[in-house]
Amino acid sequence: MSYEQLGQHVRDLGERAYRKGERALDSLVVSVGLTRRARLVLAERCFQDLPALFAPYARLPEPDGFLPVIRQLDRAMRALYAPHPFDLPPPAAATIEPNPSLQVLAGAARELSGWTGRAAHAFRGEVVEPFPSVVRNQCLSVVLAKAVVEAVRALWTEARIVIDQLAEHAIRAVDTVDADCRRHEWDVHFTGFEAVHATLRALVPRMGFPVGSAAAVLPAGLPTGRPVLRIGGTTVSGILGTVEQAVNDCTRYLNESEQALSWWLRDIRDTVAGAEFVLARPALASATPATVRSADYLGSAA
Repeated sequence: MSYEQLGQHVRDLGERAYRKGERALDSLVVSVGLTRRARLVLAERCFQDLPALFAPYARLPEPDGFLPVIRQLDRAMRALYAPHPFDLPPPAAATIEPNPSLQVLAGAARELSGWTGRAAHAFRGEVVEPFPSVVRNQCLSVVLAKAVVEAVRALWTEARIVIDQLAEHAIRAVDTVDADCRRHEWDVHFTGFEAVHATLRALVPRMGFPVGSAAAVLPAGLPTGRPVLRIGGTTVSGILGTVEQAVNDCTRYLNESEQALSWWLRDIRDTVAGAEFVLARPALASATPATVRSADYLGSAA
């Protein structure tokens, strides 16, 4: 079974559940009117409620649609960091440092000691001195952004697997009704996304540099604990009840997880526009040919 066939799986589940439920009703010694009403309820549950329950899952985001953003962030990571091929830093990764070519400016203060004037003081105070922390904050924001987008992709990748497994186990559960007197159950978990979530939580402490004002973008927290999506029962009605519960729990978990990940991305977006992430425009950039050699700009260095 596969996600692309989910619609057919739901139709198969409804048809099999109705046939099994109808046979169970025929075996009961009840009035004709009561049996007719029970069949109508069963038909509504199998052919209306089930398709409606699964309908939102036919329009899940395409996981590969996130790849262009991930590739862009990956290019940014490789520009900001020292040459080091990696996806997400593994648990045992050594401290990741910014690209050495971006650290050259940190030692420029001595070289510029002979430059005086308003532009010189502004350049040293607003560009040279904060440069290392700005670069580190940019490194952190890019790594976190890529990790969050990777988590979003992992969430929707596994959502497709999980929802199809629920339909598959429901069909299997319906098929086992009347086969024996035991209760058969199947559990489904978000194991893959949980692994990405764990990596995301452990990422920042391994970065090896002070966060400072970038703390505002640190991950806040996804839903605690993954849901146990359990399908099973001894009757068609009981099985359909577990299907409804499992799909509703799955929907709630996906909504909460997506909301948390969206908050993180918005936090990163809103924070990187601050002074801790963007260097001030050098005053020298405002000079004109007529003023560039004045005391306000090149000063004595002219």
